Order: sequence, then structure tokens, then C-alpha cells
Amino acid sequence: ASGAVFGPVRPPFLPRGVLLLADVFASAMTRGEDGDAGIPLQSHAACAVGPEESGVARSRAARQLRLSAAPFPRATKSAIVGLLAFATVLLLGSMVELLCRGVARTTRKSSTVQAVQGLAMTKNPPVPSSLLQHLPPRSSLPKSGASVFAFNCSAGYSGWKHEWSVLKKDFCCDKEGKGCEHRSAPPFDCDAGFANWKDGWSVPKMGYCCYHYGKSCEHFGGPADFVTADGISHQTKACSAIGQDCSKSSCCQDPGLQCFRKDNFWAECLETCAPGPNVLDQESASWWKCEAIGDRTPGKRDNGKCSAKGEDCRSTRCCSDPGMQCYEKNELWASCKATCTPGPDLYAKESDPWTCMELGFRTEGVAPWVSQACANQNEDCSKKGCCMDSNHQCFKKDNSYAQCRTECKPGFKANPWDPAWSCEPVGMRTPEMAPSPDSKGVVAPWVAEKCAGEGDNCLDSQCCKSVGWQCYKKNKFWGTCSETCKPGIDPEDNSTLTCEPRGQRSWGLALKGYPSLYCFSVYMPASSERSVMEVQLKRGAGIFACDGYDVFASQESTLGTTKDGEVVKPILFPKIAVGVSQDGTAGNAKLFMAVWDKVIAHKRFRDYDWTIKVDPDAVIIPWRMRDHLRYQVGKNAYVVNCNKFPGSPNFPMMYG
Repeated sequence: ASGAVFGPVRPPFLPRGVLLLADVFASAMTRGEDGDAGIPLQSHAACAVGPEESGVARSRAARQLRLSAAPFPRATKSAIVGLLAFATVLLLGSMVELLCRGVARTTRKSSTVQAVQGLAMTKNPPVPSSLLQHLPPRSSLPKSGASVFAFNCSAGYSGWKHEWSVLKKDFCCDKEGKGCEHRSAPPFDCDAGFANWKDGWSVPKMGYCCYHYGKSCEHFGGPADFVTADGISHQTKACSAIGQDCSKSSCCQDPGLQCFRKDNFWAECLETCAPGPNVLDQESASWWKCEAIGDRTPGKRDNGKCSAKGEDCRSTRCCSDPGMQCYEKNELWASCKATCTPGPDLYAKESDPWTCMELGFRTEGVAPWVSQACANQNEDCSKKGCCMDSNHQCFKKDNSYAQCRTECKPGFKANPWDPAWSCEPVGMRTPEMAPSPDSKGVVAPWVAEKCAGEGDNCLDSQCCKSVGWQCYKKNKFWGTCSETCKPGIDPEDNSTLTCEPRGQRSWGLALKGYPSLYCFSVYMPASSERSVMEVQLKRGAGIFACDGYDVFASQESTLGTTKDGEVVKPILFPKIAVGVSQDGTAGNAKLFMAVWDKVIAHKRFRDYDWTIKVDPDAVIIPWRMRDHLRYQVGKNAYVVNCNKFPGSPNFPMMYG
């Protein structure tokens, strides 16, 4: 009867909580009168949280009412009981409505994932982020593990591949056929390595294969029926996941981990803990007490099951190196990187673009505060309790001094007359650090061939050659390389500039080393300078060892051929008479002004960090030059390179 009245949508005069309690009443009446089990109640159906979930949940509750409202064999008795129950429902329903509104107001501020993890009236802690992405499609969930997940499948659909969670993709694929492309291949092959699953599989793979195929369920302490969709057994669900506070649960979900106390307000699941600053603590440099709480979770920590740099991480979805994240290139490849920008990877061997969709979770890396708060190799680390350099540990010499070292054996003496070191460790060893997002290095050879220069269309290549330049989308047909871009009207053709960035910002053609060097020489083909240049070219030395080079002359000539088969000819400039300066040297200022005009006109200098003019008989060793210039990149610098007359007030000076 109640289902016939309510229909698929809640009437405006009834609070949402009425549907929930009416469902309880209808199920009880069905069970009491007909003797069956009734319809299973999902207590959160009418109290789902968030603007997207509530509509689906209300409809589902109404559908349950229609199913559960069976005709009563005893009409009179049912009518009397029904009226009394309905009055009770109205009163209690209003109370539930107030509760739902309070929960909804609190939770709407959270993200979509938090809303799904924190469904109202759910007692379990949030699903660990490391396992959330392995949830199977909602259509495949059994009733025992199902939950009400609802999303707006139109919101953000233009960027669904990179912006939607796997959970939202599954929901929208089932409901509206959107976001289904990610199901082209399962996240794990549950036949591969099954003979050695205990030692060879990651926890996410165990959970996935247990839930879908009944394999590796022993890890969770029960058969597949006792494992939820996220791969966590009901027995360990109440324990804390990695990154959660375990001070109240006193146990850890992941095998091999122990709950350690930091202070009176926080504890976390770790494999080991040394009193002192935890260099992996992303929040603060305060000292950890490292008091063990509860028992260590049985099993082995699966540290060796994640992918190393350069390996395909699609199946493991985790990285072995600190601070690294598994990023998708395409459906056939993913790799561990510190950062990823959609488009071509300037380090990669191929120029194919990357989607940069994150797979799994980022491996915890050294905290940012370590470089400022911890000790260097030359200072006493006993008070700071940590080291700023990778793979260094603070070791005690005695009770008054300690130093950051890579190793220390008890009894060690720096000098025979020194007292022996105790080598007692202080704090924890600083692991290898992930590359800085701003770090730069050698780019792939294809960058010089395929990336766009000034005035070229960069929309297809999504990369630029010049240092500090970015490819910006102008419209659907054209992209341009420039240092900056301001959206608005393009004065050249009166079109609208979107200024949408495409790919990475360039750091130049660092083809042999960083910083990149563009070297050039001016030579006279009829003099001995030609033979000097020919020898350098044959050996690949001098300016020919720089990342880019050019030669200039006032007459036609050919120096030779590079090892790559490129014929080297000079860029010509006008003949200019050379006189004698007041110092008795060549008065060639006008000649070199003409050469610099040619250098600027050819624009190659923009593709490199430094432009270096080298005399034919001067010795230049590029890798040593880079070491001197590396810390001056991007700065205004005056290079003092000659101290020919140390006693003169004019020296040292810029010379040449």
C-alpha cells in the first residue's frame, strides 16, 4: 500500500526519513504476515550523502517499498496496524530527516571520493587510496559488498579520461555508457604469477583477484565471500590504512606494518620507526616517540613488488623509488616518473604523447622540510637528528658530537690519535630523493627535429625548441611558441587567443648536457685557423662537442663532415677590413659586430642556455664549462674570465 502511494519519487510533504522507516515497516509486515524473509534493508539508502547520491538513493528506496509492500491477508488487522505505524513513521521520519540534512551539509564540502568513502551511517573507515582504484564495476558487485555509488555523468565529461576516478568511470559506464574505454583491459592478470602469489603479488592485485576469481583470498583470512570490493577483509577493515591515524584502532590493515606513536595526537602504520624526525613525515619535522601500539600485522611487507624507473607499471600500479608516481602513457605503457605533463615527454625516446593519468598512489618520498631542517655532512647532527643528503645517516661519535655519513663501523677513527666512534645511529637514514619537478637534463634527439621553433605551428608536436618557451593553443588549427600568452584578441589577424598550454615548457636543446651550450667560431679559410678547425671537427672536440654550433667566415669553404654525415660550411658575413688597435692587437670590433648580427638573425641562440664565442685556437671543454655556468642559468651575470695582469686595477676582467 505504501509503495502504491509513494511511487518512484518522494512526495514533497513527506520527509526523506519517512521512506526509510516505511521500508522497515513494510519489510516487517511482509515478514510477519507471509513468513518470508522480506526485502533486505540497506540502512543508508534514503540517507545517501551529497547532491549526486541523494536522488538515486531516494528512487532506490521507493522501489524497495513497492517490492516490499505485499497485500495483507487480514485487511482489518492490517488497516489498524498500518494507521498506527504510519503515525509513528511520520514522527520518527522527521527526526531522521534532520539527521540526514546535518550529514549532507557536512559531507558536501568533501571531494567526490571522500563522499563515496564516507557514506552516511557507514561505520568502516575510508577505503585506502592505494586500493580504491581497483574497485570492480558496480554491476559485478555481489549484494554483500554492494554500496550506493551515484555520480553526475555529465559533469566533467569532456575530461573524463584524466579527471574521473575509476569508481565514477565504472558507475557512468554501467548507467549511461560513458567512460567505458578504461575497461578495455583488466588491471591485473590473475593467472600470471599465481604459483608465487604470496611473495610476488601486490596487495591491490590480491584483493582484485580474490574478489573476482577467488584467488589469493588466504591473504585476507577468508574466502571470497568475506572480502569486500576494495580487497580488504571484514576482519581487518576496522584497522588503519597507510597514512591514517592508528592511535585508536591500534592495528594496521597492511601486512608487516606496526602502529607507531608520533605524539599524543597522532600514530601511523610503518614498517620501522626510529625516535627522532621522520624524514618521510610530510607534515612537520617534530620528533617521533616511536612507541609501538598494538601488535604488528602478520605477513611480509611487499616492498619489492612495485616497478622501478623504466619499467612498465600498468600491472603493479606503484613505484619502488621514493617520490615517484606511475603515470600512463597510453593503453600499452605506463612508467614511474616524478612529474608528468600531458603531451610528449622531452626525455623519452619517442615523441608519442602521454595521457599522464595517475595509476595507483605516489610512493612516499622525502619531505620538503628535510633540505632546510636537517644537517649537512659538515655539521653536528646530534641535535637535528636527521640528514639532508640522500643515503646519509646521523651517527654518534660520542655523547657530544654526531655526523651525517653513508656508513659507520663502531671503533672507526678519522685519525690514529682520535677517540673511537660509537657509531650509534640517531634518527632514520634519509632515502634516495626523487628528482625535483624543476630539475632539467638531457633531452631526446627528436626534440631538435620535431619541436617547433619561432613562427612554427606547435599544435601537433606540442613542444618548442627555445629555452623557456611554451606551446600555446591559438585555435583548433594553430598553436604558437612563446614565453607568455595573454588570452584575448590577436592583433595580427583579429582572432581570439585561447592561450591553452600544450605539453611541457621547453628548457632548450640540451642534447649533450645541461645547461645547453651554443658555441661558434669565426675563422679565416685561407689561414692556419682552418686546419685547427678541421682537426677539432674530425675529433668531435672544441665547439663541436657543444650541444649546438656554427662556424662563420667571410668566404666560401668546407671544413669537412661530422660523424653523423653532416657537411659543415660557414655562415657568410660581409668582408670587413681589420686594423690595429691602440694595444697593438687586431682592431676587429666591427667585424665581430657583423658576426653577432648574423648570430641574432639566425635565432639559434634562443634554443640554448648559453651562447659562447670561441676563437679557433682557444681550448673549450664543454662539460667543464657547464659545471662553471650551471648555477648562473637564468641570472644576469658578468663573467670575469681573465686575470692576465694580477697587479693591475683593471684585472681580473671580462676579456676577449
